[in-house]
Amino acid sequence: MKPPKQRPPAKTPTHETAPRTDAAFRSPSKPIHKDKTTARADRPHASDVQGIAPTDGFEVSEHPSETAFPPQHTKHHPVHLREQLEEHPLPQTLADWPMGEREIALQIEVRPRYLPSELDQIYLQGDHPQLKNTEHGLRLHRHPDGIWRNTLRLKAGEKLHFKIHRGDSETLAVDANGRPLDVHVASKKSGSFGIAFEGWLDHDYRPKPSIQGRLDIYRKMSFPHLRPRDVLVWLPSSYDQHPTRRYPVLYMHDGQNLFDPATSYIGVEWSVDENIEHLDKSGKIDAPIVVGLKNTPDRLEEYAPTPKGHAYMRFVIEVIKPMIDARYRTRPTPEDTAVMGSSMGGLASFLFAWSHPEIFSKAGCLSPVFLNKKELDVDVCAWVEHYKGPKKEIRLYIDNGGLGLETQLMPGCHRMVELLEHSGYRHGKDLAWFLDADAHHTESAWAARLWRPLTFLFGSYAPHPPLTHPTHKHNTLS
Repeated sequence: MKPPKQRPPAKTPTHETAPRTDAAFRSPSKPIHKDKTTARADRPHASDVQGIAPTDGFEVSEHPSETAFPPQHTKHHPVHLREQLEEHPLPQTLADWPMGEREIALQIEVRPRYLPSELDQIYLQGDHPQLKNTEHGLRLHRHPDGIWRNTLRLKAGEKLHFKIHRGDSETLAVDANGRPLDVHVASKKSGSFGIAFEGWLDHDYRPKPSIQGRLDIYRKMSFPHLRPRDVLVWLPSSYDQHPTRRYPVLYMHDGQNLFDPATSYIGVEWSVDENIEHLDKSGKIDAPIVVGLKNTPDRLEEYAPTPKGHAYMRFVIEVIKPMIDARYRTRPTPEDTAVMGSSMGGLASFLFAWSHPEIFSKAGCLSPVFLNKKELDVDVCAWVEHYKGPKKEIRLYIDNGGLGLETQLMPGCHRMVELLEHSGYRHGKDLAWFLDADAHHTESAWAARLWRPLTFLFGSYAPHPPLTHPTHKHNTLS
């Protein structure tokens, strides 16, 4: 049997563009508008895995500490997907595995009801290194019986969490109710685990997002040495109601995670629109325009002090910000321009403000990777430590969780807060530090505390100075 043909890379639809004034700038003559048209689809937490029963010894987990749930009761449990991709070449059959102590071979079998195209490929993408070893995750192999398979080597009892897709988050596998499958499985011994499902998000179900305010989308924005990306511009509901009012601007990384769960990597959005609308209407902040830049497969390099990171920063400064200030009623001064992100996006936000305080005077750094000597040889704390110039006029919010991967980021956060204090930054004035002790490194955790950086950067919220060192788990925001 001939191997199946590889599917050509999907092409993002392009739109008619305005006359180009810069070789590095492409945008549609008019942005796409998305307004609130329907209520956001209810996305229950069950994966509703159907069809093929697991072999003995397999368990589907609702919570990390609980097991023995049947597949149809598996619940959604957001997890962090680490930044660094690792190579894990996998054998094709169970017999090929050299088994180590307490290791098992788990064969995943996927049976879709149909494929939109015979050229399609199917991938698993999740929190385990073997499920994120390429841009798309682990590719399954099609067999004559119509089942797609691949095998993973795991520790006995090790838990997996993954989604199924055909290339990106727009092509997720869904159940009969249009809910993206969210699979949790654990195994105590070698064998196979099967999953059958009804269809695909892009062909069967595509709920319209509920947006408070207005969302403009600029497709395929480009810059030399960077991959094209969509740029989202969110306008508060008051923008169209008050035509003379001008607004501060917040630039945010990982734009696909901000407004719509259907485009978020694990189906969890930050609810940026709801958060800002609530804080604005309650008088706690001066609502900003939000510019969300979607990430690309080069995210790790673009958000770090690398050549691609430098190009990404220039892209925002030279292309995106001038476009936003020209097309929208902004307050373009540094005092009204902020940047925010999480994890590597938190690092990028600090780099933007530290490198260009004349443009970005505020930065929200959620779970930032200030210290990463293993994958990137990054130590941004050293920049602050060895800086001998005048104090930079910037306002910094820094936070971190206390569980899982967050514990690995804590030394960098502690050191950065110490250095900033030594450099003259004062808590409640131009520095805020918050420890969310019970939080993991997840989109849901960042969404839950998003109000904190928003109120610190755009409101009059001024937390009291800390009474103890941050290593003592003191929170300057409560």
